[in-house]
Amino acid sequence: LVVAIVFGRALARRPLPAHIEDDSVHDIMRGRLIVVLSLAGLVGLSFFSSLNAMSYETNALIPRIVRFWLTVALVWYTFHGSVLAYWLTISLFGLGIAVVIPTLVLALSEGNASVAAPLLLVVMVFFLSIMTIAFLPSGRAFIRLQQTERRKILVTKLRIVKKIRQGCTEV
Repeated sequence: LVVAIVFGRALARRPLPAHIEDDSVHDIMRGRLIVVLSLAGLVGLSFFSSLNAMSYETNALIPRIVRFWLTVALVWYTFHGSVLAYWLTISLFGLGIAVVIPTLVLALSEGNASVAAPLLLVVMVFFLSIMTIAFLPSGRAFIRLQQTERRKILVTKLRIVKKIRQGCTEV
């Protein structure tokens, strides 16, 4: 939870661009908060599973730590508007839900609450994260804003590189 809060605060500090219309600022700010909380939940869940691996299996420690840092990178790039990271996030966590649900159903049918509770938490965090970045209007508005800003930055960089290659000194 602490990792999720710290990570969420770090992401929430980024200022919004100046060209946004006043009526949509509220939706985008609300979307930013929701997206930050849901993505921070993913990072927190990944951190918790990494800590859990350290307490039980020492041979699974390195893969869990690598998976944690890959999750952090995926969430970071999703927040900053990478379209590829956005679709990877939706696909991978959707696949995670599809993989966990049969195990959850089996654990519930056997009455094994100690296995079912963490699995239910995983399904809920994955589902809520996908819903906030893909289907919630304010969350989707924020993600679209981030993707638009990222495209503008890339186009500007391409123009600068093109001018440099043509031999112009002015940018």
